[in-house]
Amino acid sequence: MDKMLTSRSAVLCYKTCPYKRFLAYHLGGSGFVNDKESLDLLIGTCCHRGVQHLLEKCRAENSAGLVPDVWIDEAVNKAYEVWRNTLTNRSLWLHTSEEDRLDWIVAEQECLFEGLIRAYAIRRLPYLLEEYEILEVEKEEVFDSFSSLVTFLGKADATFRRRDNNKIVIYSLKTTSEYAEVTTRDILHDMQGVSEWVLVKDRLSKIWNEIKDFILLDSAAIAFLFKEDLIGKWDTNENLFAFLLNLKEEPEIYAVQYDYLIKGKRRQDPYGSGIYKQQSFLVHPYSQGVVQKIFLGAGGQIGSNPAEYKWKVGQGKQPKGWNKIDIWDDVGIKYWVEMLATGQIQPEEGHPFDNIIVTPDLVLRKPEELQEWLISTRYQEETIAKNLASLNNLANMEDIDPEDIDEVESRNEILQMKIWQFFPKNTMSCHDYYGKDCQYVFHCHEANDLQTAMDAGMLIPRIPHHKLEEETMIEKGLISNGDETSQD
Repeated sequence: MDKMLTSRSAVLCYKTCPYKRFLAYHLGGSGFVNDKESLDLLIGTCCHRGVQHLLEKCRAENSAGLVPDVWIDEAVNKAYEVWRNTLTNRSLWLHTSEEDRLDWIVAEQECLFEGLIRAYAIRRLPYLLEEYEILEVEKEEVFDSFSSLVTFLGKADATFRRRDNNKIVIYSLKTTSEYAEVTTRDILHDMQGVSEWVLVKDRLSKIWNEIKDFILLDSAAIAFLFKEDLIGKWDTNENLFAFLLNLKEEPEIYAVQYDYLIKGKRRQDPYGSGIYKQQSFLVHPYSQGVVQKIFLGAGGQIGSNPAEYKWKVGQGKQPKGWNKIDIWDDVGIKYWVEMLATGQIQPEEGHPFDNIIVTPDLVLRKPEELQEWLISTRYQEETIAKNLASLNNLANMEDIDPEDIDEVESRNEILQMKIWQFFPKNTMSCHDYYGKDCQYVFHCHEANDLQTAMDAGMLIPRIPHHKLEEETMIEKGLISNGDETSQD
């Protein structure tokens, strides 16, 4: 039996609903997902791609100060590439009342992820670079020793070295509609912080053990001779290699550093238009009077009056004469972020970006937490691997005559019963806290046949987020090379 590939997303999906795990990760060998893309997930993916570019540029240049404007523009362009590629291949999952307002929604959401990336680069990144050296960014982790039956795949947003004490910190960037008290509690049992801790620690320990003989012999020159070979073997870079070479003992992970980008909630327009608007001053600030946009040539703003704008108003009824505007029809998101960043808009209210970028305290993990996660997750995933092998054996029974309809139908009935046994539905998860439907509700509760949905393009093969899984599926012919359909 080939080793099953799994990931944090797959593990959490099973905990949410075992049947959803089967449909999303194993049906047809690849798993099948709804053809419509979740707007929330897509905005998060775009923000991650932009920040990834920024971190990688800072790592390569060993930057410890302000971020050049050209890097910020490049990061925004990387995010736009993800956005446009996705919209080319998939439609957005919208409310029925929004389907004829796609142009407006696209403009709003593009301003949202561009504004968050620019705000992060201006406000958060310089402080982060002062505190940390970036060792790695979005490094693919292949935890083959996780189990004899299962390989665990992961990818931390980044790995840092604290400049003050040389300790290793895992970086995790998240996007969310709001940062509330429950968010702080959720961090304490966030599986991402645990799984990535285990995976990064395992790989760094293996690299260090391979070079420690040079270190113990104090033969840095000898180790340097093997640098290129080791960097290639472990698919890493000089930043990490130099850090490990200077250690006197096996590397340990110190903590997880989280950053949250706050998008604001999408709420329905109370005036009956049916449109849902993002509740964020990045895209809908307050303005007094007419639209202030002044352009020079093709898109170069020459200025506007800061006194005509507010990013914050008090609770209750909005001030007379002030109305929310669409920033893309006014000064544009880039110029608006610059106005906010330079304190031109309501400086008495504090820095606006502190309301959309939240950095909680470092999170430390006890060894018992890591061990518990490893043991319990390994048992869950090994059980799933064995159950999938049983289903595959049943589906490929050689003593079944494919021409014998009765035998085939009997085998298929048994197969369906086994699926229900191994992957039962958790109907408590069909609708989330915000009332959103699971993407498979149309199948589970509206009696829509899976094969019909796949033939009609309502369900499409899942394109995994992790490189090894994607390569494996391409090799097996489950997906095509270059597909752009979904995220893990």
